[in-house]
Amino acid sequence: MSGLRPAASCLLARIADQRSATRAGLAEQIGTSTANLGPGLDQLAGRGLVTHEPSTQVLTLTPNGGSALERLRRARQDGLRELLVDWSPDHEAELDLRLEALARDCIDLDAARLRDDEALREAA
Repeated sequence: MSGLRPAASCLLARIADQRSATRAGLAEQIGTSTANLGPGLDQLAGRGLVTHEPSTQVLTLTPNGGSALERLRRARQDGLRELLVDWSPDHEAELDLRLEALARDCIDLDAARLRDDEALREAA
């Protein structure tokens, strides 16, 4: 996922969580204009991670988009795992479950932060 804008990553998670995401709906949820979302959404569409249905205005995650989101979550999980290299192997199964949940939560929190973080809003 090299070169994917942080805001685009957040938008990818938002689109994945919604059945009928639209540019206007995302902008309203985040508290920004549709124009501010344009570069991030255009990047996602240009990479084939989301599609846009002109008649309904619905943005849909593609299979490649789902895979990309999983890779983002896995990368976050791997980064967290590196921080815990001294964790006891006896707890590895528990650690894997907790890291998976934490990585998912981090990506989801990044998406929620789009609403509050002016720097990310402008980068969208």
